Amino acid sequence: MTDRLAPARLLRLPEAARYCGVSVAHFQALTRDGRLPPGHLLTERVRVWDVRALDACIDALLYGSPEPEEEAREEWA
Repeated sequence: MTDRLAPARLLRLPEAARYCGVSVAHFQALTRDGRLPPGHLLTERVRVWDVRALDACIDALLYGSPEPEEEAREEWA
């Protein structure tokens, strides 16, 4: 049996930007204007983004699917 790493579910800023296919600066702009979630603070200095939340927002941006409910957005903060 081989050891395989599962894909990361939580991504730091550079990985989250790469996952979305944009630069870090553009990712931060999309976060500031609310088109992408603000991420979660794990510690005072570590912010991460949930891949599932990013997928939901990307789907909404690309395909016009309904935006996540307000309750879900509050969970991102």
